[in-house]
Amino acid sequence: MQTDLTIYKDTPIAKGVNIQLRFEFYNLFNHPNFRTVVNDLSSGNFGKVSAQTLPRWWQVGAKISF
Repeated sequence: MQTDLTIYKDTPIAKGVNIQLRFEFYNLFNHPNFRTVVNDLSSGNFGKVSAQTLPRWWQVGAKISF
């Protein structure tokens, strides 16, 4: 299970003009999310996980609206 969190703040900077600051966190608790499992019985690695998605990551954004 992947846990995401978004925090944002709307701030007026002038009459009719607002700015929104956003902080978004993905996979907040760094839970492994497996992508590729070997499913070839003859490979000798059957059932082995060979890749996973990115670990914890985040992004920052800003939006001005008027």
